[in-house]
Amino acid sequence: MNLQPEFEKLEKELKPDVWIVDDDESIRKVITRMIESLFKLKVKTFSRGEEMLKEFDSNPEAAPQIIFVDGDFGSGNLNGPSIVNSLRTKGYKGLIVAFSADEKLLEEMIKCGANTKLKKPFTISDLKEIFEKIHSE
Repeated sequence: MNLQPEFEKLEKELKPDVWIVDDDESIRKVITRMIESLFKLKVKTFSRGEEMLKEFDSNPEAAPQIIFVDGDFGSGNLNGPSIVNSLRTKGYKGLIVAFSADEKLLEEMIKCGANTKLKKPFTISDLKEIFEKIHSE
């Protein structure tokens, strides 16, 4: 009996479609709910950039196609541009969505390799627009 198709199906089901990196738990929860309910995607969240990069380093193939990165991290954490730059330097080829209330920080994240940006506060419509843009590329 060949169980390989079942294992592949299970592996796909367990792998998140989206990672979210934000130090604010309430923001992580809101974005997760919006993505899971609107797009039926699996989400994994991280409160620190270092935590996400460690997971990426341990298994780059398990990284999702889309990573949302907050630019506004508190002291002691990597900031958004550093996280985006690290992901690109490490060979991440997927899509990176930068989000922040600070337009200059968003532009810096784009220069570091983010594909698109969301200005905080953003709405469900803004999020839908990002996913429509992603699927049209």
